[in-house]
Amino acid sequence: MLHLGFYTGESGADEDRIGLDRLCRFFGIQGPAPDTNHFIGQLNPTLRIKWERHTEFVSYTFYLDEPFDEPFDGQLIERLPLDWTDECPGRLLSAVQIAIDPKDAPERDMAELNQIFKGNPIFGNLTPSQTSKIYSDMRIHPDRFVRILIKDVDMSKWRAGRLVQRLSEITSYRMMALLGLPVARAAIPQLRQMDLGLAAIAAEMKDSKDPNSDAEIQRRLTELSAQIESITTSTTYRLGASRAYYAILLQRLSSLGTQRIAGLQTLADLIERRMEPAMATCESTLSRQHDLSERAARVAGLMRSRVEVFQAEQNRQLLASMDHRAKLQLHLQETVEGLSVMVVSYYAISLCGYVFKSIKNLGAPINLDLATGIAVPVVLVTVWMGMRRMRKRFAKLSGDAH
Repeated sequence: MLHLGFYTGESGADEDRIGLDRLCRFFGIQGPAPDTNHFIGQLNPTLRIKWERHTEFVSYTFYLDEPFDEPFDGQLIERLPLDWTDECPGRLLSAVQIAIDPKDAPERDMAELNQIFKGNPIFGNLTPSQTSKIYSDMRIHPDRFVRILIKDVDMSKWRAGRLVQRLSEITSYRMMALLGLPVARAAIPQLRQMDLGLAAIAAEMKDSKDPNSDAEIQRRLTELSAQIESITTSTTYRLGASRAYYAILLQRLSSLGTQRIAGLQTLADLIERRMEPAMATCESTLSRQHDLSERAARVAGLMRSRVEVFQAEQNRQLLASMDHRAKLQLHLQETVEGLSVMVVSYYAISLCGYVFKSIKNLGAPINLDLATGIAVPVVLVTVWMGMRRMRKRFAKLSGDAH
């Protein structure tokens, strides 16, 4: 079996099918419908293909049902078109060869296994049903393939197909999960600088007593928050996808079982030991981004509270100033009202004097000075009461309006 995985991203289905269409033309078979995500075809009597389009990668799995003298001798690759992989869109992400020793074949000893795996440390385990044994070094060999050898102890065709599928998926999901590691490594120094910048802004806020510097601090905080959101947006998808692929990988490893072959570590131990540091880096970067974003939000909240307190103090001072001016205006108004009473009374008394003169000219015995003197307090009291009643009416109308 030969399994190839090409990383194509979230490109269109037409681009993903370029390699499959060429294979179908080369072997003279009918390809799948345009909207198909899964295809199984018989290329010739002994060679079968399974093609799958996933969210971010495309996988090709070739099954050759023929006996072999030596596993991984390359006879399957020779059946495919020359340089076919060069025309496939995307980047070759995973390549694995799996060979199955049949039941009637003698079991290979360690010397033979060391020769097959070129002296690399060998890992292996029994499947849960103990119907097969799995051997691999999980190394990329000069032919650019990872090698996995299965010894059929008592497998049915269904179990053999399921086991091969799980092993091929393990190689693909392992590489897809590792795509987040370069992203995490590139983000770590930037997050460190942003962390230091946020700490500096928080310290400056604590030590600053000048409200006029708040505008500059807020500008820097806004710029830093934008940088945090930018790096979070650009990395979250890739790191989150790595987390999801790793979860699938662990599930596939769990289904293989962990029954050891004497003297060998299991494949699950090997892959988990190699993957855990990388996945821990991705998880740490995700957590750090989330923590940094929350801290920036808290600092921004504190900054808003500080500005609001400063504005509230300014409003209080403004209201106090307005209250003082209102009191001055009230005193001035009362003074004007007093002067108004005197002025109106003066003109009223003058009119009374003309009235008294007219009455005296008509022959009435009136003492003008006495009559004018008596009219003065009467006019003053009348004008004062009239002004007071008018002010009360205006105050009532103003209260009803509010």
